[in-house]
Amino acid sequence: MASQGQQTLLQIVSKLKIFTGLSPREAAHLLKSCTSRTYQPSEVVYQASDPSQEMFILLQGRLSVVSPKGTQLGDILPGTSCGEMGVFTGLPRVATVIAAQQSAGFAITKQNLHNALRADLGMQVKVLQNVISLLSERLASADTNIED
Repeated sequence: MASQGQQTLLQIVSKLKIFTGLSPREAAHLLKSCTSRTYQPSEVVYQASDPSQEMFILLQGRLSVVSPKGTQLGDILPGTSCGEMGVFTGLPRVATVIAAQQSAGFAITKQNLHNALRADLGMQVKVLQNVISLLSERLASADTNIED
């Protein structure tokens, strides 16, 4: 039986867009591959142009996303993730992510995520469908920003 903390993590994971539709068993399997991380204010989580070797799921705090030119692009709030697109595309980081305040969450490496997905075809299909949806949303948003 899962502890209250594990149940909370399972609920958070199942609400992330990239993991939408995962069963509690599938979400628990992914969590076993994760590593807990904490960041102090101003600490760099990911640096633009670095290789994308992991994704991070924020549980508490706030992260800022900054362009390579120093422009504030947005914030990452608890219950959301960052770095997932590079993990799936293999492309380097396109922005720097910095802790705006003390922040905590968990990371899953590209290798661990790919191993988990290879081990469960049903989970792989769900996650890849979610990645396509996320990429489509981000592309549409970028198109709108360009038009504005």
